[in-house]
Amino acid sequence: MKVGRNDPCHCGSGKKYKKCCLSADSAANSEAIAKENIRQAKVHMERQDVLTDALAAGMVPDAMEDSLFEEIEDESLEYQALNDWAREYANTLPEGDSFRNVLLDDGFNHKSLIQLAQKLGHSQYADKAIPLYQAWYKSSDYFG
Repeated sequence: MKVGRNDPCHCGSGKKYKKCCLSADSAANSEAIAKENIRQAKVHMERQDVLTDALAAGMVPDAMEDSLFEEIEDESLEYQALNDWAREYANTLPEGDSFRNVLLDDGFNHKSLIQLAQKLGHSQYADKAIPLYQAWYKSSDYFG
């Protein structure tokens, strides 16, 4: 429940909220927002580092670069199966493998991951991911 400026303060002092804890709560909220912005910036930079490494290694065609990132929130069983397969396959690859890092990053879209796998010769990943992607595509409201 949100406390209004003229409501009694939640700390129990008996003062109005605006005369008591409003400024401290506002500062704490601003700090929380700043921390979340920093966290999101770090995630973005980590993804860019992975992409830069992949581009430098010739793993990603320049034309795919813009389409790699796509945040999708889908709780369907088909989408979960696709995510589970990406993680399962990633765990078969050695630590530090660039494709492993890309697979474990939830910010990459699956269509681009499949294209990348095919380019890199990860046919075992692509062969299973393609029918999973097609099942998700057919069942999803995401594609309209």
